[in-house]
Amino acid sequence: MDDKSIAESLFAIAKEKIPTSGELARGAYRDSEFYEMSIAELKRNFSRAVSNIQIEAYNRYLANERNVAAEAIKTVFFELIHSANSNLQALDIIADHFGAFDKFSLSLTQSRRSRAGSAFEIIVSELFLKLGYPYSAQANIRGSTPDYILPSISWYNRYPSDTIILTLKRTLRERWRQIVTESSSGTFYLATIDEDISGPGLEQMKDRNITVVLPDAVKNEHYLKRLNVISFEDFFEDHLDPAMARWKKKGAI
Repeated sequence: MDDKSIAESLFAIAKEKIPTSGELARGAYRDSEFYEMSIAELKRNFSRAVSNIQIEAYNRYLANERNVAAEAIKTVFFELIHSANSNLQALDIIADHFGAFDKFSLSLTQSRRSRAGSAFEIIVSELFLKLGYPYSAQANIRGSTPDYILPSISWYNRYPSDTIILTLKRTLRERWRQIVTESSSGTFYLATIDEDISGPGLEQMKDRNITVVLPDAVKNEHYLKRLNVISFEDFFEDHLDPAMARWKKKGAI
């Protein structure tokens, strides 16, 4: 087997055996102090919940990754070295396939980043669901599918400027541009935990009426003076809850 084939075999085993992002995220949430919180408590502690559960889910992923990667290496390399005549020859065979380990490590790193992003979105979604706000999930608007349209896609179709559009992205980099079209109608919010959003990027988002929602500790440390950056708690108290009162008055919910 060449290095590419070995790396693919290693990663196939690891990918199959590592729990999904959903399993890890929901397990970390169920085992946390936040799972039994009342709605009022959760709203007051939403930033801490997002941060703590995400860290726990990531730690669980790392533990699983380490165990599964070791199992994959033993399984694949046993076939390669079982006919070796000595321990030294076996070590030579393993060393000759350094490229396979390198490719396997790169695949794990890429998968880890992807799973971390998915876990963040699942965690926020699970917490958000517990709060009981009405929404349409992944509804198509102009070719885009934001995570939430509140209170519903039907209200968006009737009165788009009176809706809240919420999308979740663990990190932004330049990807926020991909969802700008979603903010052309309604009030747009982008929830993240990104600590490295550039100043020009935030200004461009402000120009497009995008409000960034973050854990309060991240906001206070990195974006304290940015007017279009708010905490999760501020999002509920100053934006979503007043909208709920308005929607009830108009019969939207």
